[in-house]
Amino acid sequence: MGFDKRLRARALSLGVVLICTFAMPSAAKPSLTAFYVPWDVTGRSDLAAHLSAVDVFAPFWIALKTPDGIPTIAPDDETSALNANTRPGPVVMPVVSNAHDAIWDGDTADAVINKPESRTALIATLLKLAAEKKYGGYIFDLENLSAHTLGALPQFVFTVQTAFKASHLEIWVTVPFGSTDWPARAIQEAGATVVLMAYEQCWANSTPGPIAGDDWFGATLAAEMRGLDPSNTIIALGNYAYDWPKGIPAKALSVGQALQLAHDNKATVAHPATVQSRVHLYSDRRYPSRRLDARWRDVCPSARDGFNL
Repeated sequence: MGFDKRLRARALSLGVVLICTFAMPSAAKPSLTAFYVPWDVTGRSDLAAHLSAVDVFAPFWIALKTPDGIPTIAPDDETSALNANTRPGPVVMPVVSNAHDAIWDGDTADAVINKPESRTALIATLLKLAAEKKYGGYIFDLENLSAHTLGALPQFVFTVQTAFKASHLEIWVTVPFGSTDWPARAIQEAGATVVLMAYEQCWANSTPGPIAGDDWFGATLAAEMRGLDPSNTIIALGNYAYDWPKGIPAKALSVGQALQLAHDNKATVAHPATVQSRVHLYSDRRYPSRRLDARWRDVCPSARDGFNL
């Protein structure tokens, strides 16, 4: 099953998904981008503590729920005020997503991408918002797309980028890591920065395993970069966990929740030398073969030290 066909159950909050820019050998320290979802109240304190260290702030504020292209804007006055009072403040690039009501709404995204009137309505709304709120651009996270829409995605990106050019707005587009279906190079050539989602080697409904083991990460990244421009490529690193009770889909956890669960089950945190993905393995009375896998930035050398490929 292709990655883009999975309905991902990852927990999205500040500190759960972090992004580092792909740095060339001569590049300075990689910049840091953080995704944030306003409905996760536990992430708000993390946001307050770390926002000053973030270069690009990517809140999930804009959702595509209807095929007419008119987006739903999530009210988040508290976070907006926090960002406005942070010095130095990050560049704000809200995420435009087709995730809502626990689904990735492929049908709606297909309609918005393929219908000229829907594209026009979306672009007009985004330009107006950016002018009012001083946004630096937008990150498009559109998933569960049809094969036809994937083919049309570069033209959609070109249309958006052309409309954004006069306002100097950036456009980033998320792309599944290792997917052969997504036209990543064509998306770049159309004017977008590509965000490679370098996680979900194993996912909620898969066989239990690492979220992003080093062997998988390294080989997949090398293959991806053969056709991409590093200066317009972002590597997204997952910072979350999955708990796999035997026989049922995994539950997505934050790193803090994962550590607490391991502690509650008297588990020792194992950090195998050959796998840079911190793993907790334990059994309990209810689920004899229960497995917990976690990966986060603190134990990812490439995220900590920068990408020098």
